[in-house]
Amino acid sequence: MYLCDSHLHTKYSFDADQGKGGEVLACCEAALAKGLNEISFTDHYEVDFTNTGIFDAYDADAAQRDIFEAKERYRGRLKIHYGIEIGQPLNDPEHAKAFVESRPFDYIICSHHSTTRGLDFCFFKFDEMSPALFDYYFADYLDTYRQMIELPYIMTASHLTYPVRYAKKGGLDVDLKKFYPTFEAIFRRMIERNVPLEVNTSGLRQGLGFTLPDYDILSLYRACGGKLLTVGSDAHTAEHIGFGFEEVYGKLKAIGFDAVTAFDNKQIKQILI
Repeated sequence: MYLCDSHLHTKYSFDADQGKGGEVLACCEAALAKGLNEISFTDHYEVDFTNTGIFDAYDADAAQRDIFEAKERYRGRLKIHYGIEIGQPLNDPEHAKAFVESRPFDYIICSHHSTTRGLDFCFFKFDEMSPALFDYYFADYLDTYRQMIELPYIMTASHLTYPVRYAKKGGLDVDLKKFYPTFEAIFRRMIERNVPLEVNTSGLRQGLGFTLPDYDILSLYRACGGKLLTVGSDAHTAEHIGFGFEEVYGKLKAIGFDAVTAFDNKQIKQILI
């Protein structure tokens, strides 16, 4: 089985636990030890909080240096891509575009983590939130997501149901079926634009019991005609790289997917599962 982790972070991401195995070489060694064939480093670049100084600055020079050195060191043993996860690109579109064009990225993930120009969902007090208020914020989130998939440089749309990660942790029971028509509209546009949907496995290691999005929503994507899926662990330490991949590949095959998606020099390739 050819395993490709298309979403992982190093010590250069603002939210990484320093000294906990986020060095580029440590991640490469872990990937090899776990039998992975291909990885993409996709550190966070939060457009609204990084360029304003609210989050620590992203050391783009150091990250690029380390990743390109790893590419050479592991050539022939592990395929390595230099990527980035652009968060909230719509909050400063010109800055986001200029940044992705300023570096020789192989791979660009676009994601959204917050309300419109607002608070990251990880900071919400979901234990004090009503389902109706969650629905209000989630509808806003999906509208922003729908706009995000129109960006010309997007290569993968990440963790579609991101807010559910924190709602579930906060004990809030949410019903996503009411959003299926919106999901369908998003999926059909992604299919038109050849933008892959990400299967983010972080929910499995975080005790949620499901991927982001979950298998029911992935089945909906397949029913819409969707075929392009990247799979990413969203690891922030070496130990979590490739978490749950063999299980997820099996589930995807059962749903009707026969391949996962990766990129070579920004070109889509399909890997049979």
